[in-house]
Amino acid sequence: MFRRSAVIGLLAGLSVLATLAGCVRVPPGFETPKPVEESIAPKMISEVLRQRTATVKVGLQIGGSGGRAELSGPVEYTADGVNADLTGTIAGNAVHLVVLDDTVYVSGLFQLAPGTTWLKMKAGGDRASNSSYWLNIDEIVTGLTYVTDEAVLAGLAYNAAPSETLDGITVRTAVAQATRADMVGRLPPAQLARYEQSLDFTGARIMVGVGEDALPRRFVVTPTGTGYYPTMELDHSGWATTKIAITVPSGPEVRDYP
Repeated sequence: MFRRSAVIGLLAGLSVLATLAGCVRVPPGFETPKPVEESIAPKMISEVLRQRTATVKVGLQIGGSGGRAELSGPVEYTADGVNADLTGTIAGNAVHLVVLDDTVYVSGLFQLAPGTTWLKMKAGGDRASNSSYWLNIDEIVTGLTYVTDEAVLAGLAYNAAPSETLDGITVRTAVAQATRADMVGRLPPAQLARYEQSLDFTGARIMVGVGEDALPRRFVVTPTGTGYYPTMELDHSGWATTKIAITVPSGPEVRDYP
């Protein structure tokens, strides 16, 4: 009888101790740290600059009525910026856009004097008119530079979304949150002024479909805020290490602008 009572008492005591142990709070600073997802931005940017060239399809929401800019062509990413030769439409109007270093050439969109087919200008520079086309061109050229912008892509990490297939390539989704300062930090003063007049955003959510080779296949920039802010999509295919050949417009058909 004594032994049985002793055993029962011992079990009861252990139960109380276990209950108390479960109530003990771990002092601050002693918690097990949660793993921090490592940013994949440095590796992705390195691979983009190593591969250099891809065919890029640009999609940009424009205006407040569902208008679109749709262009495509070869893009070369360099440590200094982008070179590109894009054709397509902006708001249904044909356009040919050539970017070489910090110079932009535009054909189409504008009514020009006879014999003139191209406007030549500094990327993000002054414009002699307030046409919304200039804002669209700013967004396209700048949007391409975000693909290798360390500030914009800081913290880019994979999320929990399952892998998917894009054009036969298995990709995982990575996301980052950029601030407005990150996105406009390298803009020339004239372009920044155009943005401040027309684009009311506080930052942007970046979503990238990244292949197993660490190269982006889909790159989506969705600005955040309460005003007008267009979403841009950059779909990449055919990554290669070759330098693209761009025919630079020249001669009397080119007009320096403004």
